[in-house]
Amino acid sequence: MKRTLILAAWMGLAGMTAAPASAIETDTVRLGGQVVMRIRAGAHGLSPSDRADAVRSRLSEVLARSTAGVPAITVRQERTGGDAGIFVGETLVINVDRTLAQANGQGDPSGLAEKWAKNLGSVLPQAVAQYMAGSRQTAGN
Repeated sequence: MKRTLILAAWMGLAGMTAAPASAIETDTVRLGGQVVMRIRAGAHGLSPSDRADAVRSRLSEVLARSTAGVPAITVRQERTGGDAGIFVGETLVINVDRTLAQANGQGDPSGLAEKWAKNLGSVLPQAVAQYMAGSRQTAGN
């Protein structure tokens, strides 16, 4: 239970923000209280909030599996101008398509993916350390 609370605090689940109803729907993904990405476009029938929930779920899985340290964060793009995936280790966190990139003011998906990967890289080490500390405390109880 304590691990779950620590994870929820690090994921910033209580700090989700959404745009006003008159604006384009936006959901913010936070890790350790820091904004990692703002999702402003849906895809494949998923709303921005659905996509953000999927990202949070994947990041939770990454934290739970990060017993040997911080996995590498990479951006993979099959072809220039095509979709760009943000991976933590081998886990796809989010696929950035042209619609999402444009909704976030970027022309190319790789530009937005690189920005979000950098944001994630700046907070993931601390999130992993905090998660591991919580895991050790839980195991010791």
